[in-house]
Order: sequence, then structure tokens, then C-alpha cells
Amino acid sequence: RICNKPGMTRSKELRRIEAAIEHRNKPELEWALRQYEIRKKYMRGHSSYWYRIETRIRAALDEIQGKSE
Repeated sequence: RICNKPGMTRSKELRRIEAAIEHRNKPELEWALRQYEIRKKYMRGHSSYWYRIETRIRAALDEIQGKSE
């Protein structure tokens, strides 16, 4: 497992990431981006699935930043 909560499975982690994107929750999006960066270090080749997740996380964070300016 690559999680920072004991007992958190990959599917729970992915649901948490999806919820963060959907709800534009900045702290959760920042957590999701950190999780992505950790995974990227250990992936052999850059998974297109995780690349799409990263793109969605960054787009949501950019949208939040744009609204706060």
C-alpha cells in the first residue's frame, strides 16, 4: 500500500482522490497530488491512467487558484 492512513486500500485511496477532484477540496487535492508524486517515483514507466489523474488534479487546483485571485 502507498497510503498515509493505516488500512487504506488502493480503491479507497482512488475514491478519495475522485471525491477531492469532484468537490474541488483544496487540501484533499494537495494530498492527492502528493500521493501521485509518491506513486510516480515507484512506477515503471508513466502509467497513462495516473497521468490522466494528475492532469485532473492539477486542473482542479488551477481552477481553485483562479477563483481565489
